[in-house]
Amino acid sequence: TFAQALDWQGALITECMDHPFSARMRVLAFWCDGAFVENFEYELSGAACEEVICRGEPYFVASGVGGRYPQDANWEAYLGLPVRGASGRIVGHLAFVDRRKMSDEAINMPIYQSLVARAAIELERRSRVPAQID
Repeated sequence: TFAQALDWQGALITECMDHPFSARMRVLAFWCDGAFVENFEYELSGAACEEVICRGEPYFVASGVGGRYPQDANWEAYLGLPVRGASGRIVGHLAFVDRRKMSDEAINMPIYQSLVARAAIELERRSRVPAQID
């Protein structure tokens, strides 16, 4: 909803699959061009989100992200935000993508803190729920 309100073409939330360092990410939700895309897993190497996960800080590319990161070849702009669990460990990331250049103002929205906090709560809740046995 937030990405749609800002007229961005995509938003996703991921979780790290391996700890302490994750080489793979699992997409838990990916909204793209007005619809949700089926969840998938991907290698961290070669993706802009590698910067977010490895540095542990927001990463913004206003234009040209597809030329820098092979896995993001379909996108022009990228904004990624780390999601930290209660222990401070990075458990995933929240990202916004677009096929157009993003304004530099995109990085300075206070609402991100609320979105990242909510994502952290959900990721931690998800990790505490025992797997169901059929």
